[in-house]
Amino acid sequence: MQILLYLKAHWHIIVGMLIVLGLAVWAYIDWQYVQLGLNGPRDTVGNGITVGLAKAFDNRSLSLRIERLSNSLAQLRVVDQKATESIGRLQGQSSALSATTVTLSATAENKPAASGTSQTPPATAPASTAEPKSEFTLAASDILNEQLNLASQIMNLQTLYERSLTDRLFNDQARLQTVLGFQVSITPPAGFENSAAIVEVAVRMSNTATNTKQSDRVSLVALIPQEKTYNAQSISTNSQSIAGSAVASFVTLGVDSKGESRQMFVHRDSDTVAFERKPNKEPRLLADDNATVFGWEFRPILGRNTVTAGMRQMLAVVALPEMDVSEDTRYVNVQIRTRTYWRRYDSTKQTSERKWHWFPQKTDGSGIFESEVQELDIPTTAQIHERLTPKYLKLIGSTPVMIEPS
Repeated sequence: MQILLYLKAHWHIIVGMLIVLGLAVWAYIDWQYVQLGLNGPRDTVGNGITVGLAKAFDNRSLSLRIERLSNSLAQLRVVDQKATESIGRLQGQSSALSATTVTLSATAENKPAASGTSQTPPATAPASTAEPKSEFTLAASDILNEQLNLASQIMNLQTLYERSLTDRLFNDQARLQTVLGFQVSITPPAGFENSAAIVEVAVRMSNTATNTKQSDRVSLVALIPQEKTYNAQSISTNSQSIAGSAVASFVTLGVDSKGESRQMFVHRDSDTVAFERKPNKEPRLLADDNATVFGWEFRPILGRNTVTAGMRQMLAVVALPEMDVSEDTRYVNVQIRTRTYWRRYDSTKQTSERKWHWFPQKTDGSGIFESEVQELDIPTTAQIHERLTPKYLKLIGSTPVMIEPS
């Protein structure tokens, strides 16, 4: 009682002391934070996502590999003649198991049972007979539909590998295509658990920085890898048990009920997901609407809290708004800029949202980083032939002369 009276009489002094103590602790933490930034160890990891300079690869070798893959897909036989064997098979079976026990016993007062008397054991339920084993399979029509859907997907892949006519033609001539390679290195720092790493890339022609024509945009043909998945298994078990008893005078009543259910299914867990985004959404990577923005999202998988560390080689096949004729031996210049950051990821819902902190000095927890604009020269096919064609030296007198094979 005396303590409460003292607190009531001096509450303003106590509140002032608590405020001063809180400000002192805050000032000390802030001073330590500033000292750590000025004199602490330097961390070269940054946000943990590093994208190397873009590299241009020869599109011809990729085209040959895609052509071989397309021929392999054409040789696959997905429509099986054995689909008719499933006619008349069972497509499902259901069973339910429940158990309920009710016990009732009565005890006479002060009358012990006579020696030698036998008690009849409670009757037991007869043992259930084993269910006959039956062979289950999908219906024949369902199997045929799945095979036809698979054949349609193969045809879709072949069409994509052949590339669209708009990506192969430009002004009634062959369109210049190239493969851009990006080395992405990820080392998740502390504090980025349950987060997905995002890599965005913006590409545009250097001579169209002030032009707004849609025909001058770089066309995205394909992203490699487009998706990287793992097969995962999820098991959900639900068990319920209710038991109770009551005693009234010399009668005891008991009830016991049990139930159990179990679900198991296989799903795909995505590690890498490719995407393409609108160039006019803020914040922009390149300050115009003619840039092509694409990228990859790397997610934690298989129950882990962080993205798997390591280096990844990412490829993007793009078609440039330039003609690729046999007499044109020149370079085409493009501008490339990258942006990396983190997003909070919910593995159960497979959704992401902005990552932020409660700490006032670091509200934005995405760790965003934007690179400088890179100028990259893309050679035409004629330039590649001219520079990479084998040459040999021939001595004419005492002077070596470079001779190209005819």
